[in-house]
Amino acid sequence: MAKQSRIPLITREGATDEQRRVGDFIYVKRNEEYAGPSAIMLRIPKLAECFEYMREHVQAAGLPNDLHQLATLVLARHWSVDYVWNVRVMIAKRAGIGDDIIDAIANRRRPTFADPRMDAIYVYVSELLGPVGVSDAAYAKAKDALGSDEQLIELTAVVGLYTFLAFQGRVADIPMQADGTALPK
Repeated sequence: MAKQSRIPLITREGATDEQRRVGDFIYVKRNEEYAGPSAIMLRIPKLAECFEYMREHVQAAGLPNDLHQLATLVLARHWSVDYVWNVRVMIAKRAGIGDDIIDAIANRRRPTFADPRMDAIYVYVSELLGPVGVSDAAYAKAKDALGSDEQLIELTAVVGLYTFLAFQGRVADIPMQADGTALPK
């Protein structure tokens, strides 16, 4: 028998009317079944709905997609939730992030970047998730890479938003996708 989530995911068939309204708002536009951490949050429809509005905002915030996806890879590895990692890898590949970068992050090695913007974002996010915080040097390089304090605020919102999603997956102990790859320990 396949491993089950610690907190059962809400399915469309098992959802209340309010859970189904919010679940359809989240999943229908992506042409996806109810799954992952958002299906956990559907237990509290207002929370799931607010989260989805925030996700829509950060996705439309104007951060370059490759930098946005790099940030989500770094935080997904930091929190080591296989389900979240596999989703982020799939999206990162579509954004043009190479297997060498993905492999380095998966194995907790600093990737070698040809693009200095990516290096700046990698360092910024790594420091943001670390025990000390973002150094002045990392802040300055990330701001230069993005062009403004507002873009850094947006980047930080991406990290916070997807960290929240990873936490939901971590607490629920959501099983990895059948075709997923487990992170090295």
